[in-house]
Amino acid sequence: MLLVSLGVVISGILSIGLLKTNYEDNIRENLIENATMIKHLVEMGDSHADYEKFILGLSDQIDTRITLIDGHGVVLVDSEIDAQTLDNHSNRPEVRIALNGEVGISKRYSDSVKNERYYVAIPVDAEFIKVVRVSIPLKALTSYTDKVVGNILIAAFAGVLLATLLGIRFLNMFTGPLADLTEATQSIARGNFGEQVYISSNDEIGQLAQSFNIMSLELDKRIDELKESNMTNYAILKSMINGVIAVDNDLNIMFINKAAQQMFKISEMDLKHKNVIQAFKNHPLHEMFDEKFTVYGNVKTELTLEQPQRVLKVFSNVIRDREHTQNNMGLLLSFVDITQMRQLENMRKDFVANVSHELKTPLTSIQGFIETLKEGAADEKVIRDKFIDIIDIEAKRLRQLIDDILILSDIEKSNITTPFSDVDLNDIVKDIKDLMEHIGSKKSIEVIYDLPEKLSMVKGNKVWLKQMLINLIDNGIKYTPEGGHVWIEVKEKPINFEIIVKDDGIGISEEHLDRLFERFYRVDKARSKKVGGTGLGLAIVKHIVLSMKGTIQVESEVDKGTIFTVTLPKYF
Repeated sequence: MLLVSLGVVISGILSIGLLKTNYEDNIRENLIENATMIKHLVEMGDSHADYEKFILGLSDQIDTRITLIDGHGVVLVDSEIDAQTLDNHSNRPEVRIALNGEVGISKRYSDSVKNERYYVAIPVDAEFIKVVRVSIPLKALTSYTDKVVGNILIAAFAGVLLATLLGIRFLNMFTGPLADLTEATQSIARGNFGEQVYISSNDEIGQLAQSFNIMSLELDKRIDELKESNMTNYAILKSMINGVIAVDNDLNIMFINKAAQQMFKISEMDLKHKNVIQAFKNHPLHEMFDEKFTVYGNVKTELTLEQPQRVLKVFSNVIRDREHTQNNMGLLLSFVDITQMRQLENMRKDFVANVSHELKTPLTSIQGFIETLKEGAADEKVIRDKFIDIIDIEAKRLRQLIDDILILSDIEKSNITTPFSDVDLNDIVKDIKDLMEHIGSKKSIEVIYDLPEKLSMVKGNKVWLKQMLINLIDNGIKYTPEGGHVWIEVKEKPINFEIIVKDDGIGISEEHLDRLFERFYRVDKARSKKVGGTGLGLAIVKHIVLSMKGTIQVESEVDKGTIFTVTLPKYF
């Protein structure tokens, strides 16, 4: 019975389809003929009023809605609705096609008359009107089909057919929602978390859909939280100035941040998911990542790397699960660059040793001569005066050394907080000119100045700038033989000043140039002591220049002289 009924239904459906197609074709042809007739009337019409009145009457006779539209989609005349109340029709599918020069046909719901309609639109070649559109309600088309369907349904076994239709409907109640759930599940599998299904029933399928929607929203929320947490952790680790390497329990590298990549000149892409021992086998880190390395050991050591030489402090911490603190996931290694700290420690030790040595020498000399005087040498005027002169020289040397240390300390301490003001370099040179010429005259050394008449102001500390020039010129005088020359030249450039102090003295060999500005460093210790140097003059100069964001360079050649070039910025 079901097979026979199915055959009857299939035959009826095919018949309905054929009849509906034929009927629809007839309606379409009629509408096209009516539209064509109206087109000719419009193209022959003389005025808007003529064809408007005619079309309103014609619409009633042929029971068809007629609409006249201009080239911009504006409705000029409509047989059922006031044209002025209608929206622009340029976006209607049949009108859009007609405006392109073809016959437009569509079946759709009309917002203006509130029913389903069958539309035909044809292009018009008139002054104002460019499209004629005719339409009829689809119910005129479906009513005929409904009659045929009724006859076929009556002809079939009503009960079986009804049961079949009810079965199909019942089946659709399940297959439709299940299809929606399947599609939503596949969408989630593709990564579209938060997918929802919309089922209005309250049966088991509806409850399943509701549970699915709750699960989907919760999953989307959890995924967003994980993404946000991961992005935050990743950004923090990436932004750390300390190097970080994370390995899992199998010693495979899980993460290496940018600082560590730069420290060790390695790439994350080359190391990720590789065994840490094998990855660093031929690397400077191989001493730490040896065969004895485990994720359970407490790593706390120092590493010394070459080229460039750096000292790294290494710390470790076991990575544990956030939910289960006893579950170890690997080891996090942190590398802190303590090179500068070590250098500062060494500098401090050297400074203390050098200061102690420099202070001890004149104090020992003074103490020795005083003891000699106490033992009886004070009674002999010639010896007494000689010893007193030596004590005076050593005391002055000691005072000069202490003054230089205090100046250097003051500059270092005030580097950040000292406010700078506008300083005229010409005024500074005038202040020290007589003093430097007097010092130079003792060795018959000529101090020559080359400065522009007008100079812009330089930002700096006047006292420090004066000290810088005195130290550089005095250094040139000390190491220039009698009858030599010291030149001071100032050049103003668009963004900076150049102060050049040049002499034709004994010069400095190349191997000493890199260390020339170190504290207490002397090229020739015997000669430095002979001319009264403390070993801090050039160190003071360097710190003054650096405090004003400048640079200093030195060029020298043995027996030909030395050139110091100080560059100070105009703006900072």
